[in-house]
Amino acid sequence: MTCNTCSKRHPTCLHEERQRQETKKEPPKEQQVSELKETQHQVTQSQDTVNETTSNRVTHESKNTQTSTIVPVYVSTQNEPSKEVLIYTLLDTQSDSSFILTEVANNLDTTKTQVKLNLSTMSSKKTTVPCTKLEALQIRGLFSKKKLTIPVVYTRDFIPANRSHIPTPDTARAWSHLEHLTEHIAPDLDCEIGLLLGYNCTQALMPREVVCGEENQPYAQRTDLGWSIISYCDSCDTGNDVIGVSHRIIVKQVIPETESPTKLKNKVHYICKTQVKEVTFPDVIKALESDFTERAVEETSISQEDVCFITRLQEGIKQKLDGHYEMPLPFKSDRPDLPNNMPSAMQRLSSLERRFKRDQRYYTDYANFMANMIACGDAEKVPEKELCNTPVWYIPHHGVYHPQKPGKIHVVFDCSAQYQDTSLNMHLLTGPDLTNTLVGVLCRFRKGSVAVMCDVERMFHQFHVTPQDQDYLRFLWWEHGDLSVPPSVFRMKVHLFGAASSPGCANFG
Repeated sequence: MTCNTCSKRHPTCLHEERQRQETKKEPPKEQQVSELKETQHQVTQSQDTVNETTSNRVTHESKNTQTSTIVPVYVSTQNEPSKEVLIYTLLDTQSDSSFILTEVANNLDTTKTQVKLNLSTMSSKKTTVPCTKLEALQIRGLFSKKKLTIPVVYTRDFIPANRSHIPTPDTARAWSHLEHLTEHIAPDLDCEIGLLLGYNCTQALMPREVVCGEENQPYAQRTDLGWSIISYCDSCDTGNDVIGVSHRIIVKQVIPETESPTKLKNKVHYICKTQVKEVTFPDVIKALESDFTERAVEETSISQEDVCFITRLQEGIKQKLDGHYEMPLPFKSDRPDLPNNMPSAMQRLSSLERRFKRDQRYYTDYANFMANMIACGDAEKVPEKELCNTPVWYIPHHGVYHPQKPGKIHVVFDCSAQYQDTSLNMHLLTGPDLTNTLVGVLCRFRKGSVAVMCDVERMFHQFHVTPQDQDYLRFLWWEHGDLSVPPSVFRMKVHLFGAASSPGCANFG
């Protein structure tokens, strides 16, 4: 397989653009700031510009006191500066873009643009997620009136920060060199960590004042948003962390494409590993003889439902005076109390009527089949006095043509059609497989000098249904096939093509 993009040996759909990391001389800091501002300006002006952002954060889970640069802020928009939302913000110096919770963004009135991001984390290298880009947001600290503007913010469903890492006054009290900052640290507030600020908002991350201790001790820093404390462990325990969790986020704004840029192959070839086994002479003899050996006992197991099926038919089967066998419908339990699904059957009949009017040949063949079925006694019109019988079930039907017998239609009754989450087939037992094995048929074929083959016409219809179960087999049809009159209620007196129990009942009979 050769890639159509780079001509290397991998499928085109797995091609990935990777930029080579070259050692470059670090540009001056003023040039970096200038390039960053220019990039942010281009992203704001045009959605067609590709904007790649990264966010890195390492958190640790343990019983030790660990805090990070998480401070409470008020966020608002330039359109409604008086409407402020109180949230915690994470100051992330390793992220060049900012993110906000979706539920917080929904409460802000500002310019919103739907975009897609290619998001890469430790668990997923590249995942395309839809999000919203917000502009013209502003924030201020809990104890400050100075407002800072955030150029661009993207919505996310969560912010990778641990709420237990929010510094509190107790954190400052635990260290002697930070005790004087106790009143400057915000108490624990009932709000979400809803904002992550990257260095695209440099003013928010800029340290105005830093208070340091001895080596390996926490330090505090003040920004325009307030004081925060960065600590790794408490003053008593310097043990190792139990669990360390690392997050790396790479975000890329992309424009959806209507067509694939590469030509994808429409065939996939699979290579399967096969096993080779040496075949001996006894194995060959055993394989040849297995085709002509009839098993004395069937290997297939009989389930409890199959036993119930056989029991119900043995108790309910009887032979009528005309020679046909009559059997009940083998329900899984007692006769079910099904809902009256006549509205559903009427809707299917209306759809069938529209097809009749479009296809005259289909209507003629269909009407002739139904007329013959009623004339031979397989179905009958329900008497007026029995129309109110319960329970009843109406079965929709449709016609199909045999591919090898053009012009010959067969009407199939849809016993799997559901109404109010139930159908007739759901309540019927299918029974065991009573068909003779092909091996047995071939063996008996060779025993005699004459073989006899027959084909039972309309096999399922040769076995009748007991009268008390026939109301489960009602259907709607026009008397004499006249579409100009309202449809009448008919019912089948024989086992149906389409019922789950019909093959088992016919083989048993």
